[in-house]
This record gives sequence, C-alpha cells and structure tokens, in this order.
Amino acid sequence: MASRTGRMMEAFERMSERERRLVMLLATLVFLLVVVVGALLVRKKTKAVEDEISEGRDKLMQVQREAPTYLKRKKEAEEADKQFQRATKDSLQATLLAIGKKVMFEMPDESGLLMRQDKLSDHMKFGNEVETLAENAARKASGAKKAKVKGLSGKDVYEATLEVELDKVPDKAVYEFLEKIESSTEPLFGVSLDIRRESTTFAQVRATVTVAQFRYARGETASGEP
Repeated sequence: MASRTGRMMEAFERMSERERRLVMLLATLVFLLVVVVGALLVRKKTKAVEDEISEGRDKLMQVQREAPTYLKRKKEAEEADKQFQRATKDSLQATLLAIGKKVMFEMPDESGLLMRQDKLSDHMKFGNEVETLAENAARKASGAKKAKVKGLSGKDVYEATLEVELDKVPDKAVYEFLEKIESSTEPLFGVSLDIRRESTTFAQVRATVTVAQFRYARGETASGEP
C-alpha cells in the first residue's frame, strides 16, 4: 500500500505544472461529485422519512377526529344488536299486548249510564305474523341482486309485520298506542293505519294498524347457527 502510494506521488511529481493542475481539478470534481451524490441520497432518505412521519401524523389526527363518531356508532350498533336479540326471543304479539295494557281510556258500561276504565289490550285482535328478510335498499334501487342485511353479529336481519285490529275504541287511544310504539326502545315502528268511525263522533272507532319489528330469525343462537 505504501509503495503504491509512493509510486503515485512520484508520478505526480514528474508531471508538468499544467498536468498537476488538471489532476487536482479532476480530484476536486470527483470529491465534489461524491459529496453532492451523498447529500442527495441523504436528502432523499430524509425526505422519505419526513413523508412517512407526516402521513402517520395525518392518520393519527384523522383517527382522533373520527374516534368519537366511531365509538358512538359502535355503541348504537351494539344497542341495536341487543334489541334484535331481545326481539328474536320475545313474541311481537306479546310485546304489542304489553303496550296496549298501558293505554287506558273510559268507555260507557253496558247500561250506558256509567263510565268504566278499559285497557286497549282488551280490544285488540291480531292477524297472522309475516316475517321477511330485510333488503338492502341501495342495491335494490340499483337493480342489483337483493342482498342480505347483516346485523352486528353477522346474522341476517328480518322484518316481522303484524296486523292489529282495534275494535270500538276512542281515536285518542289509537294515537296513544301508535305514539308508544314509535317511542319504544325496541325496534318497532308503525307501517300503516286505517280508521273507520263507528259512531257519529270519533268516541268509538275501528282501526287496523300494521306494526313492524326488526329482529334476527327465530331459532338462531348467539353464534347465528340454528
């Protein structure tokens, strides 16, 4: 190594002044080129790390912004799942009867002279319950194949409908019944209402109400298996 360096020094000393300047210039250019290339590589690597950090920071900020909404929706989905579970176990008719018992009104007794307290549940008659698979409205509207709607647990969600006939009751009792259905914490909602007057006033009416409920299929376990 030393002898090689020595030979290089001897060759450099034998050069003319002009050749020495050219060699020095070339060495300087090579050194500058190495420095510039190294700096560019370092800058490129630094820029990549900076971009990665910036992207991670943006994602973290997005998570922080969306976390409250996500947690709220998750809580709502979990509550809906619990409601579907309860609705699957309970009879829709029994649920509506329980609501009907809370609606009280006065009716003339058999003599027509005195008033008595009646429960709406005593004037309720039920049709046959119908259960259908809930549909994905967006895909249905697009003309695509109907898709099964999945609950939080991955099970299919069904819509059960039941027709309720209310015989000779005040119209106010009918509206109170519907209000209690709509305000219920269970996944119940009114679908249709038909009222026919049974007297010169609306003191007595005959009403037909169709009520729907979302739930899982009957007989499914918590894992979704029959």
